[in-house]
Amino acid sequence: MAARTSVARRQKGYGWFLYPGLGVLVVFFFGMFFWNVGISFLKWPGYGPAKWVGLDNFRNILDNQDFWESWIHGAFYVIPYALIPTLLGLVLAVATYDAFVGKFGSKLVPVARTGFFLPQIVPIAVSGMIWMWMLDGSEGALNTFLEQLGMGEVTTEWLREPDTALLAVAFFMLWLQTGFAYVVFLAGLSRLDPSVLEASQLDGAN
Repeated sequence: MAARTSVARRQKGYGWFLYPGLGVLVVFFFGMFFWNVGISFLKWPGYGPAKWVGLDNFRNILDNQDFWESWIHGAFYVIPYALIPTLLGLVLAVATYDAFVGKFGSKLVPVARTGFFLPQIVPIAVSGMIWMWMLDGSEGALNTFLEQLGMGEVTTEWLREPDTALLAVAFFMLWLQTGFAYVVFLAGLSRLDPSVLEASQLDGAN
């Protein structure tokens, strides 16, 4: 009983290390969130007196075509940045775990992990320069490769045309983020109890 009381007291002491971070979170996240909600009902340029307009700001923005275009572009940006890399990282992690760990041994896992995680290690500025060089319309590696394959009619200014530029950015974010999800899922799979996997295989799970 005394041992449990001592452990409980030590655990209570951990809270003091969390309170500063919690205070910063409350002030700079929740505080700013409610502040933005409040000023969204005002007509206020950021200085001077403010005028209450209610829901007029929301009506105006919903009728603004530029808002919907930016919303679509934002959604198009989020999908290759968060959704697809998560799903693709899971698929690659399962395939790696099944192929390397389950059949060929785990010696090749660090090689695969390093290869997929490499985009996260390279500084974003360096990655951007590399992709700009590859997608350059005049001397880019992609257009040069397509011309060597006899597909010169497909070459274009990848970063200057609106449609291809958006696709190029989306593919770049997909390449950048997939490795992080892959490493996280692979780490989770490596912590699975082998007895659970063996039992599931005996039960016919694929």
